[in-house]
Amino acid sequence: MLTRGAEAVERGAFGEAASLLRQATKLAPRDPEAWNGLGVALVSLGEVAAGVEAFRRAVRLQPAHAEAERNLGVALDRQGKLREAAAHYRAFLSLSTEGHPARTDVRRRLLEISSRKGDE
Repeated sequence: MLTRGAEAVERGAFGEAASLLRQATKLAPRDPEAWNGLGVALVSLGEVAAGVEAFRRAVRLQPAHAEAERNLGVALDRQGKLREAAAHYRAFLSLSTEGHPARTDVRRRLLEISSRKGDE
């Protein structure tokens, strides 16, 4: 289920991906990859709050999961929870390798957030 769900995410078939990844989380509830993938599918479907919860689950299961930290930051950012998003962006930066392609965007977003005051 996880592999098929991840493939569906890659194809942009987010409804199919969400269904497959929900099944994957039921079969393997302690698999952070399943929860992270489910979060990606849900956020892509516009179900941001549900996606946030899936990403939180992934991070709880694997605290050093750089991608889940970044994804959680992005989802919280979409919700306007800037302080919390920034904390997860910083976690991503501390966990990811220097060559990770998302680091530049995350750093830029952190600078934008730091220039604002408080959550909006």
